Amino acid sequence: MQQTWKRSCDWMLNRNQQEYVSKLLQKYQGPTHETDYFKDLGLDRFIVLEGVLSPEKSAQSPLFARFLYEHKNLYKNADVLELGSGSGILGIIMAKYGAKRVVATDIQDVCVRNIKENSLRYNLDCIETRQGDLFECIDEKEKFDLIVFNYPFFYGKPIKGNTISIAILDEGNIIKRFLSEGPRYFKPNGKIITAFSEVAGKGNDPTIHAKKYGLYIGVLETFETKTGKKFIYEVTKAQT
Repeated sequence: MQQTWKRSCDWMLNRNQQEYVSKLLQKYQGPTHETDYFKDLGLDRFIVLEGVLSPEKSAQSPLFARFLYEHKNLYKNADVLELGSGSGILGIIMAKYGAKRVVATDIQDVCVRNIKENSLRYNLDCIETRQGDLFECIDEKEKFDLIVFNYPFFYGKPIKGNTISIAILDEGNIIKRFLSEGPRYFKPNGKIITAFSEVAGKGNDPTIHAKKYGLYIGVLETFETKTGKKFIYEVTKAQT
């Protein structure tokens, strides 16, 4: 499987990136389990189903989760849409710490089941789960104060049958669709919060694509890590 992935991505990622992603694909997989990794965020015994990216093993998810925990003002009393929720870690934090409503979506059935299990575990009635590809399960009349998406930012083709690869690899379509379609679902003063890691290269870097869709990107936080800088971005409509 690893060799198949490398052949399909040779022209997209350099050798160091390929090796790094191959390690991630192995690292992120595991059986259904509970984790206390996020206990200090009030989420002990967090459930991760087999086939779902383990957020406690991710280099990005814990940083994003803690950022949201520490910046509750960004979603207090807000209507929030989270795309690509995976285990539900980001949506769960926002629902637990002040969001009025969270619509948490994912394209994969196993992820939707995982979000539901965690929302039940923490008695979060304000979370609604839906299955769909980006905005396809969102009515165009629905509007949100905040859209959150920890998207797959490594440039490459996901491996058929490998659910973890869908969470970290994309050939450049998702970020363009997301930035193009997202503002349609903004309330007045609506915004996007997303993340990116420079180790992923430029192919799915939102700062490269945002301007063509009339969007402005601001840096909310920068993390210095062993693999380079990681960013939390705020995306808004550009001022005219």
